[in-house]
Amino acid sequence: MAITITDNRIVLSQVDATTGWTATDGPTTFTTGPTPIEATACLGMQASNDIQNAYIAITSDNYSNGGSLFVWMTDRAAFDTTVNGGIGIQVGDGTNRIAYHVGGSDGTGFRHEVGPVKWANFQLDLANKPANFTAIAGSEASLNEAAITQVGVYFETIAKSVGGADNVFWDIIRFADNGVGIEVYGGTIGTPETWLQVTIEDRNEGTLRAHGIIRRVGSGAYSIQGNISIGDATGTASTYINSTSETFLWEDRGQSTNNYYRFNCVGNGTGTTDVNFDACTFICPTSGSINFSNVNVTADVRSSVITGFTQGISTGGSGNVWTGNTYTRCGQLVTTGTNLLNSVFSGYTGAVNTSQLYWNTTTNPSGSINGSSFTMPATATHAIEFPAAMTNQTIDVTDCDFIGYGATNNANDSTFNVLATTGTLTINISGGSGNTSYRTAGATVVIVANPVTLLVKTQTQAGIAIQNTRVLVETGVGGAFPSDVTVTLTRSGSTVTVTHTSHGLSNGDEVVIRGANQNEYIGVHTISNVTTNTYDYTIVGTPTTPATGTIKSTFVLLSGLTDINGEISTSRTYTVNTPISTNSKARKSTGSPYYKTGDIVGTVDKDNGANITVVMLSDE
Repeated sequence: MAITITDNRIVLSQVDATTGWTATDGPTTFTTGPTPIEATACLGMQASNDIQNAYIAITSDNYSNGGSLFVWMTDRAAFDTTVNGGIGIQVGDGTNRIAYHVGGSDGTGFRHEVGPVKWANFQLDLANKPANFTAIAGSEASLNEAAITQVGVYFETIAKSVGGADNVFWDIIRFADNGVGIEVYGGTIGTPETWLQVTIEDRNEGTLRAHGIIRRVGSGAYSIQGNISIGDATGTASTYINSTSETFLWEDRGQSTNNYYRFNCVGNGTGTTDVNFDACTFICPTSGSINFSNVNVTADVRSSVITGFTQGISTGGSGNVWTGNTYTRCGQLVTTGTNLLNSVFSGYTGAVNTSQLYWNTTTNPSGSINGSSFTMPATATHAIEFPAAMTNQTIDVTDCDFIGYGATNNANDSTFNVLATTGTLTINISGGSGNTSYRTAGATVVIVANPVTLLVKTQTQAGIAIQNTRVLVETGVGGAFPSDVTVTLTRSGSTVTVTHTSHGLSNGDEVVIRGANQNEYIGVHTISNVTTNTYDYTIVGTPTTPATGTIKSTFVLLSGLTDINGEISTSRTYTVNTPISTNSKARKSTGSPYYKTGDIVGTVDKDNGANITVVMLSDE
């Protein structure tokens, strides 16, 4: 399927006839000399060392909030400079009519390098008007941009017209609301389309063609002055388009903050939309966004440099690949699971307390952001943000470098921003460099640096896995965590406060309490409200307070039930090799088949963890 371009901008006039036009000279209809840029005809008039203008009435429209006028123009004239108003686009409200200077002897519009090379497409965004203008009627200050009823052209020449002939010309006029532009689709899986073919179609002179959005400016280099959406969004056609080692430059044509450039990809659910960019360069010198998040899109963007897309980037879900890319002076990158291996983020343009990467899914980013680097800009921001729904789980961040981020938790320059308000998020950090601080909306955050795994497997003598075995692994004396340390307990309601000097534990850790004369205090407990010398846990009942007896607290390395494979595991950081206490056991005494208690012995290696198998004997 050949490339197709659908232009979604509003055609204000095809400029094929003089009907409806008001001009200071003429105008005259031309079908040749010059050849129209679009279809049947264009209009022209004589500007002989003087000023001429022409306009047509349109249905009243609001241009004050952004959006752009596009007008094709060509000439056989000597124009004045841009400042002096050589070429202008005029707008009026019926009383006030203003020509804004958009070109001249020292500046032209968008031109193709081949085809209709004399024609240039000029652009005007009233929400970011040029500083220089000419008031044709009324005043610029009084122009009602919310009720524009006239559009047209303006010329000022500095030489006589040769032979008294018409020497300034214009053709199709379009208006684009914010975000509106062209839609590009076509190609097959065996013969994908190229961006060169897109530029050829862009300059096609047929009816309602001559789009003036993307042009070739050199071998493998393209310049863009409007919004592009890849894919047949409203139909059923497939789109296959590839690019390798090509450069895409969005031109600075005075877009307002609202009317920034958009580069999108949208599928339709019937056909396939498959887009590939390999080792490409994308540069937006003003303001732009990239959005490939549509679920019907398959995108592969790799080893590319993406610069200046300050309005942000959306990469889509896990089916897309954006690996090895460098993002410079861009806004937030939002992903719902895209492969982002070996990405580089620098010069972030987002606001304080935002994040360079928003991992907007509850899936573990393990294997998707490995090897990436994040450099904090002058504005205090975070490297990675995790959504509110990501809670009560463990995630892995591997071989990532965090450069310039503060070491203080809950500061705007901390590395991670956790949006969850409840629960616990454990972040395992393996390899890489830099600080690993966090900011939280209320959830407990546990940072585990360079974790290793402790795994216990229970099985029969025949090697059959035993599910639902209760496993308790306690730390022994001489490890990195407290073992059999004397503590005191006080209770307020259902909250028990443990006084445990310099314990070194964190919220969410588990301890086993023994030795209290009141049984309600005894058992394995998850701790909270941690301070340097205290922590809390909750109980059922109202035992005497303070608790009596010789009370001991021991850190729990692992507790819980084995899974269908007979396994239970946990990952954490160990600063030294940590012995396992002789109190560590595996039990299966609830629910047949029953097994005798098995001892868990060994040491957790700080570099390699431990993998322990417990063979359990039948007790039936």
